[in-house]
Amino acid sequence: MDRISKGELLDMFRVEELKDLAYSLKLDDKGNKADLIATLIKVPVRQIIELATVEELQFICGNLDLPIGKKAAMIDTVAAACDETRVDITAGHALTDRVNLVDPTMENVVDNLRHIVLPRRTIKNEKDAEEDISEHLLNYYRDVMNQYSLGGMLGLKIDVDINDGKFGVEIKLADSLLNKPSSSSEIFRMIGQAVYYSKKRYGPNFVLAIVGTKDDIDEPVLREAFSFLESINIRVVPVIME
Repeated sequence: MDRISKGELLDMFRVEELKDLAYSLKLDDKGNKADLIATLIKVPVRQIIELATVEELQFICGNLDLPIGKKAAMIDTVAAACDETRVDITAGHALTDRVNLVDPTMENVVDNLRHIVLPRRTIKNEKDAEEDISEHLLNYYRDVMNQYSLGGMLGLKIDVDINDGKFGVEIKLADSLLNKPSSSSEIFRMIGQAVYYSKKRYGPNFVLAIVGTKDDIDEPVLREAFSFLESINIRVVPVIME
């Protein structure tokens, strides 16, 4: 197996995991994934992976077809598989010059969201979906921020903001909307959030992204809610999970 670069190794961590690493190393833990990788790229590989959890090391070893064992053994294995002198990445966007960036429009945001296919095994909650979607959108837009504050006394935050208030994306998991005891309340809350975010900040530049399997997204109760939102000019976009 060819050795991977330090950048490729760091790109395997999720945003929250990179923040934890940076915090543990007393480094700046703010920013998006690109910022965090740029910060951590200066740290020796072994120092980084010694701070990784067993679960994170198992995930990395699984992706690289390396043996999964005890933590100490996995640290040695991953360290040996990484070329300390290379910082480039071939996946993601963190250390490359992002070219052909565009201004967000309803047409291109919807198109980019529709082309995302999220792996079901890695999406355990809404936060996982939010991180994966924002990472994808960073390939197309200058600035993508998670948990963007809308200001005001309510202190609400939208899941993903594009270009500092130009476009907003709120993310919901279809499974969570359908399978909670208070399913109707969750769906009503989703509608309320979509209306508020649209009217408060984004106007027509707002999308509600529904993450789930095709079967879940096609459930009649969700289709009824989506139909209502579309009737008041709020766009709903499915993001398929397989």
